[in-house]
Amino acid sequence: MFELVPLLSRSPATFSNKIALSMKSRVFFGNEFVFEEGSIGHEMYFISSGVCEIVSSHSKIIVKAIADGCYFGDVACILQTRRTAGVRAKVSTVLFSITDQKLMEVLSEHPHMHKYMELIAQKRKVRLASLDPENELKELTSEQIADEEDAGTKYFCRVENIRKKEEIHFLKLKKVHEGREKERGY
Repeated sequence: MFELVPLLSRSPATFSNKIALSMKSRVFFGNEFVFEEGSIGHEMYFISSGVCEIVSSHSKIIVKAIADGCYFGDVACILQTRRTAGVRAKVSTVLFSITDQKLMEVLSEHPHMHKYMELIAQKRKVRLASLDPENELKELTSEQIADEEDAGTKYFCRVENIRKKEEIHFLKLKKVHEGREKERGY
């Protein structure tokens, strides 16, 4: 699991080991909610295998799909707030959870990790708050939209590679199409 989660693979061994020793495995089935938006959060989750969807009452579409190596539930646990979104398993998914109490215990021994995780949680909270039409936040920058933790997982690296290949393919198609138009005199 350590190699799947960028946060754990890049952190000091003492931090990762204490987190790992405090985790419990849980299985959720397709369309089963891990938690609902607005609920009180006492656990943070790491995806070992499977796919989860982040859903918000402010969006008719899925906010984001996350998979192996991603973590969620950190906003409520670290920022001591209600859940800012709901999360449901898209397929059968194996999660590892840690209670907010154990998490904060470990973070108290690793202030630099606490600061980093708090920064990630704040960014996630702002991203979700920006979906609320009543919120007067300015449009988010690409830096505010990016999630460094999710982007570092193998899942997102594969998705990004596919997106880049599709973009290259599209540009090639566009050039072919433009070439045909020139041949026809358009």
